[in-house]
Amino acid sequence: MLLDTREQKFYVGEAADLIKRLAQPHITIPNWDFFRYSALPTELAQYRVAIERMLIRAFAAVLKNKKAISWRAIHERELANDRVDV
Repeated sequence: MLLDTREQKFYVGEAADLIKRLAQPHITIPNWDFFRYSALPTELAQYRVAIERMLIRAFAAVLKNKKAISWRAIHERELANDRVDV
């Protein structure tokens, strides 16, 4: 999870190699200044992408998002993800 505290943007993503992923530029949230990660148990690794998409959709329900998905504001932050599964 990446956070841009100035622009109030929040991003959810997955990575097989976290160090490599954090070193890459993030077009949707280029000025992130905070990150948090959770390591999946080994037995859930095959579900990594499905879990990521589920989390993005869950946050889209409570944060303003780019897909105009109905949401209930719990904070002024905006979900920065471009892809939100419906």
